[in-house]
Amino acid sequence: MRIMWLASHLSHEFGATKFVFETISNLSKKHVVDLYVQKSSIELQKKFENIPIKIKNLNKYSTGDILFWLNFKKQINKEIKFLKSIFQNYDVVVSSMFPMNILGNSIGLPHLQYCFEPFAFFWDPYMINSLSFPKRLFLNILKKKYGPLDITATQNANVILTVNNGTKKWISKIYGTNSIPTYLGVDTKHFKKYYDKNMINTYAGKKIIIHSTDWTPLKRTSWLIEQLSEILTNNDVILLITEVVIQGDDKIKALKIIKEKNLTNVKLLGNVSYDILPKYYSLSDIAIYSGIGAGASAASLFVLECMACKTPVIRTGDSIEEIEHGKTGFLFEKDDEESFKKFTLQLLFDDKLREKFGIASNNFIMEKYSWEKVSNIIEKECFRLIRS
Repeated sequence: MRIMWLASHLSHEFGATKFVFETISNLSKKHVVDLYVQKSSIELQKKFENIPIKIKNLNKYSTGDILFWLNFKKQINKEIKFLKSIFQNYDVVVSSMFPMNILGNSIGLPHLQYCFEPFAFFWDPYMINSLSFPKRLFLNILKKKYGPLDITATQNANVILTVNNGTKKWISKIYGTNSIPTYLGVDTKHFKKYYDKNMINTYAGKKIIIHSTDWTPLKRTSWLIEQLSEILTNNDVILLITEVVIQGDDKIKALKIIKEKNLTNVKLLGNVSYDILPKYYSLSDIAIYSGIGAGASAASLFVLECMACKTPVIRTGDSIEEIEHGKTGFLFEKDDEESFKKFTLQLLFDDKLREKFGIASNNFIMEKYSWEKVSNIIEKECFRLIRS
């Protein structure tokens, strides 16, 4: 099978980029997969080429660039024209997110859309409302102009896959169409329990909480630090924060809280390499995911990878498919500060409960979450489209 895969941008190694990388890595073992993106970094191009995967940049701009929106029609038409000139080299096209769903429908191939969530800039009220007034105004203009194109493109895809039942529900609400959950995957050969002597010695006698952020308001890292501030005055408790992106609006708020409350045991780790992440996850006593969002919070690789390392997680209750409350971790409603603090203290200081949840978390991941399973579903649906 010859697969054309369309992605809007590759900006860092996590989230949607990680998903694309892992699924393409598996699919390329049996099929030809070429990746076409509007924009990608040189570092990520090299990472994909090591698979090896042919990657082609279609342009210089994507949805995070103002020039993309100012030249939307011209750029999209140019990309469609190019893809139409080579479509005969492929059997099926897979698109990831808007606006690549528009391209996927326009080149004459069976089209599978993998919709991680409805396009957040248009449809996620939590994200939009967290932005400044000028940005909200601008997004409202874009939504009115291009939102209908996103809806039509998704509705016209031959098949839609998505992350889990939470995103399936949101897709149904926004796009009025059905989708098939694949769940996410975890590389359990990489994300497993480690015992790094140097790290253990560095943090000896400390209770470690780990959190991951991109410093968008949806991750609520400043909220998390505020809620944990009383716990963090205990010198035996340390909050480690890995940063997917090292700058963002919420970081300013977080640094202000840290300074005002003199929280010296909040450690910003910067962009931690993929190889070291499992060691930090294994070192930690608990992990906390405090994110919100209509679709953005329905799934988290950070949560799943920590669970694979036998580190139990406390997360917002936007997803009931990643954590079994009271069995592998704890769920809390985003505004329920009392329950959040109670669960954090309970799991942080109850060694037996934490060990029990950690073992159950690892078993849960091993049974349900693998990239091979995700890739097999994509493969099956692609073959079905080709043969129909």
